Amino acid sequence: MAEFAVNVAVDLQIDTLTEEQLDALTEVGAGYHAAWARSPSSAGWLSVQLTLQAEVLRQATDLAFLVVPDLIKRAGLGWHTPVYVEAMTDAEFQDRQEQPTIPPLASVAEAAELLRVSEQAVRQAAEKGRYGAFRIGKSWAFPRSLVEAAARPEPAKG
Repeated sequence: MAEFAVNVAVDLQIDTLTEEQLDALTEVGAGYHAAWARSPSSAGWLSVQLTLQAEVLRQATDLAFLVVPDLIKRAGLGWHTPVYVEAMTDAEFQDRQEQPTIPPLASVAEAAELLRVSEQAVRQAAEKGRYGAFRIGKSWAFPRSLVEAAARPEPAKG
């Protein structure tokens, strides 16, 4: 048997859950190392990351479709249908965890809007290495946090 990391979201809005309901989910999912969270989609689905043992990836995926709705039902939240599933070997999951995350980026147009200057002025600043600018292909990109920091007004001295 191999271990697989599986992420499943169900058709249940996480914002509608109480602390007690989230505690119940944590309790029933403990044997699967379940971590409950808000899904990254705009729908705000309840999502769970868990570890399953299976022979092959397909078996882990099928098992997730059975286990997750059952855990939710055992927590007293009724039956909810999965809306997506992502499964991978535990080794792949660990490798992804070790990869650096990409910070939110701003394009030339977005940076110009934030800084209230022209796109040409942003390109010139990028060529001088300002705002943490770097190229992606032929385009400039900026760490959004650096552009936002530069766009904030200076505090008054005095």
